[in-house]
This record gives sequence, structure tokens and C-alpha cells, in this order.
Amino acid sequence: MINKKMAALGNQPSVIREIFEYSLKRKAQIGAENVYDFSLGNPSIPAPKMVDDTIKELVESGDSVALHGYTSAQGAMPVREQIAANIKSRFGFNAEAKNIYITCGAAASVGILQMLALSGHISYGMAIPIIMGQNIGTCVT
Repeated sequence: MINKKMAALGNQPSVIREIFEYSLKRKAQIGAENVYDFSLGNPSIPAPKMVDDTIKELVESGDSVALHGYTSAQGAMPVREQIAANIKSRFGFNAEAKNIYITCGAAASVGILQMLALSGHISYGMAIPIIMGQNIGTCVT
């Protein structure tokens, strides 16, 4: 049996999804080139050629099981190490892979920041600039 409270939550409309649907209607009305839709984080520009080439290479010659499998919850350590190295080289900040947590979309990162602030691990003053810096639920026409 499904919990009635959870079922009710699942049946409520999502504001972000409503904005996404609105952006689709506006694109049909005024042209996609006139709508900047950041509602779901969909890209509005093509990926760099290097990204496309890497994806093709992985699909064609990579280990299919590893390619389509899950990583650990915080993200694969080699990827987090590369992100830390990139942060160090670009900003001179001593980032450590153990402190990097890869999320799937902004909503997960906002939830994590809220829990860190509620539990006292970080202040709201630290969390709010990060949360407000995300492109969450916006559609500009």
C-alpha cells in the first residue's frame, strides 16, 4: 500500500515542469530562438566538439557495463579528482576530491545544502549564495 501523504505529494504539479511546458508553448508561438529556457537545465547551446567526440569514443570502444552503470553516491573518485585538479589550476584553491559531491541537477545540491545548514555543518550565509547562484526554475522570453 502506498502512503497517502506521499501519493498526494506525487500528484501535485511541479512548478519547474509547468515552466518547462510553458517554454515549449512559447517556443511554438514566438520561435525557439526567442526563448531562453533554464527550467530543467536543458542546454541551449551545443556541447563542445571534444565532449561529443569523447561520448562517441566511449560508446564505440568503452566498457558498456561500466558506461551504463551507477557510480558511488558522491560520484566516481577519478572524476572528483579531476574536478579538484581543475579547481586548483583555475582558481588556486586547494580543493580536495573528498570534499566534492557530484549531484544530478540543481535540486539535489539545494537539498544537500539545506540539510548541511539545518544540521549546523555550514551556515545559511554560506549556503544561500550557492543556492541562489543556480539557474533553478527560470524561463525568460
